[in-house]
Amino acid sequence: DETTEVTTGTPYLENPVEITTADSAAFIDIADKPWAIDAINRLAELGIINGVGDNKFAPDANCKRADFVIMLVKVLGLDGTPSFP
Repeated sequence: DETTEVTTGTPYLENPVEITTADSAAFIDIADKPWAIDAINRLAELGIINGVGDNKFAPDANCKRADFVIMLVKVLGLDGTPSFP
């Protein structure tokens, strides 16, 4: 396994992320979507997506509104704590 530490370029990350590059995908059902493999695995490494279980992502499943909101909250680094002036 080859690892790379990312320290710049992503303002939403408080800590560097260690990325493991391997020959196989983290999810077993995305091989037929080669254009999306890197993005899906990167989002999983960042904890933005989790898949559906059993190392599956279900790339052809519809994204529900609630799932989209959860991903958006994670990407923006929000924690659900209201901030009042």
